[in-house]
Amino acid sequence: MTAVPQLRIVDAETFKAAQARMERRSHEAPARARKPRHLLSGLLRCGCCGGAIVLKDRDAKGRRVYCARMHQGGGCTNGRAFYLDDITRRVVSGLEEQLTDPERLSGFSRRMSKNAAASLLLRKPSAPARKHGSRKSSASSTGPFRAT
Repeated sequence: MTAVPQLRIVDAETFKAAQARMERRSHEAPARARKPRHLLSGLLRCGCCGGAIVLKDRDAKGRRVYCARMHQGGGCTNGRAFYLDDITRRVVSGLEEQLTDPERLSGFSRRMSKNAAASLLLRKPSAPARKHGSRKSSASSTGPFRAT
C-alpha cells in the first residue's frame, strides 16, 4: 500500500490520538451489554418445563413473553404468551407485601443469619491458610456473602 499524504483529512498527530483512544475504549463492554433489558431479565422460568421465559413480541398493550423451549420445539406444551408488565406488577406487588410484613421479614432475617452461620462453619480453610496453620479462610473475611 502506498501512502498518499495529500489525501489525508486530519493531521498525523490527531490520527494517532484518535487511534489510541479507540484502542483504549475497544476493551470496555458497552453499557447495554451489561444491563438487563427489563426488571426480570433472566429470572423468569416456565412453570411447565422450567425453560427460560423470553420476549416474544410487542403489541398495543405492551411486550409479551413466552417459553423459549416451546418456541424452539423442545417439547414444552405451554403455548401461552403473557404480558411482561402484568408479570412484573405481580412480582413487585408480592415482594412489597412480603417485605412490609414484620413477621415474614423477621423470619427471613433469622433464616439468613442461620444460613450464614452454617455456611461459615462448613467452609474449609483456603490453601494458604492451611499451609500456615490458620483456621481463618480468605472467604470468611468478606462475610457470609460471596459472588458465585
